[in-house]
Amino acid sequence: MEIIDLLAANLRRLRRLRGLSSAELARRAGVGPATLSLLERSQGNPTLETVTSLASALGVPVTDLIDGARRPPVTVVRADQGARVTRPNLDLRFMHRFSSSGLDTVEFYEMIVLPGQEYRSRGHAGVENIVVTAGTLTAGPVDQPVTLSAGDFVAFSADAPHVYSTTGDVAARAVLALRHAQGDLAPEPISGSVILSLADEIPDADWQE
Repeated sequence: MEIIDLLAANLRRLRRLRGLSSAELARRAGVGPATLSLLERSQGNPTLETVTSLASALGVPVTDLIDGARRPPVTVVRADQGARVTRPNLDLRFMHRFSSSGLDTVEFYEMIVLPGQEYRSRGHAGVENIVVTAGTLTAGPVDQPVTLSAGDFVAFSADAPHVYSTTGDVAARAVLALRHAQGDLAPEPISGSVILSLADEIPDADWQE
C-alpha cells in the first residue's frame, strides 16, 4: 500500500474514532476542508506541515498517520480463559484490555455476583460501565446504588467506595468495561488488568467490608 493510501485510511479511521466531521478536523488542524477531503480519498500531495497539523489535531504521533493501516488482529478469549479474582459473592474474569494512541484505555471483565451479603469495593481508578446479561444486579456508589435487570446499563466513577449485590437465589451476570480516560493513570500490570493487580496487593479485609 502506498503512503498516500495509508494516510487516507488512517485519517478516516482516526477521525471517525474521535467522532469528528471532516469540517471539524480541518478547522482544528488549520487546513482547508478541500485539502482534507482530497487526502481522505488518497489524492493530493500533502506537506510535512499539513500531516503534522492533522496528527496534532487527532492527538497522535505523525507515524500513526503514515503507518499501520492494517486491521488489528482478531482476539478470542474462550470461556475457560482469562485471569480471575474471586471474593465473597463476587467473581471477576478479566477478558481483554485495549488502547490506542490518544484514546481511552478499556478493560473488559465478565462479572458474576452471587446471592448473599453485598460486595463493597473501596474504590479504584476509572469509570465502570456495566451491562447486566442475566439476573438482577444492584451496583453503584455506596450512597447511590441502582438496581438493574437483564439488558440494563449503568456507568459511574469507580474512585469512591461502591457496591455490588443481588437478591433472591439466582446469580447476577454482567459485562464490566472499566474505562480510563486519556491522560489518566492506567497502569500496565503483568496481568494486564488494573482490578486484578489491585486484588494481588490489597488484603481481602480491605476489599470486603
